[in-house]
Amino acid sequence: MSNIARYRIDTKKSLFTVHPFATGMAAALSHGLSIAIRDFTGELQFVPETLHEAAIRMKIKSDSLSVNDDMKESDRREVERVMKEQVLRTSEHPEIEFKSASIKANKTAENHYRLDIAGHLILNGIVRSHSFNAQVVFGTDSLRANGQFEARQSDYSIPLVSAAGGLIKVRDEVRFHFYIVAQKEA
Repeated sequence: MSNIARYRIDTKKSLFTVHPFATGMAAALSHGLSIAIRDFTGELQFVPETLHEAAIRMKIKSDSLSVNDDMKESDRREVERVMKEQVLRTSEHPEIEFKSASIKANKTAENHYRLDIAGHLILNGIVRSHSFNAQVVFGTDSLRANGQFEARQSDYSIPLVSAAGGLIKVRDEVRFHFYIVAQKEA
């Protein structure tokens, strides 16, 4: 068996956000939302130097998502209520999970890699293949990864919601941004 290094995500130093996009007549007046994912865990493993046998697994508590933007408190509560009750249905689906199936690493500089990650995203009780890229920088006992990816809500049977009497509607695509810091386990 190869010497596998294991890393655990440090959620206090990491940032993971969701950005839904608006459409409709009043969308130009809306700046869109930034939604923070507050409670997530994750593990990475791989053979040092080669990144062979690489694997990633992440879990998100679906009721931990909250609006990042400045807005009236009553509007914030309403957006979060709709997100948790109608969009994510957190009482039925308390976790969102991603498990990698394959990871291809391309070295771009000393201690810098571009990862092509393919796996399965479990959202709203539905499992779908999902792939994305990440830029990774290795330190002595830590790593930093960043990137973004999009997902379509309809692929996970998530209803497209609207606000302001239907003048603003959420588009099917949402964008995820991540900046992950992970520490090597002893």
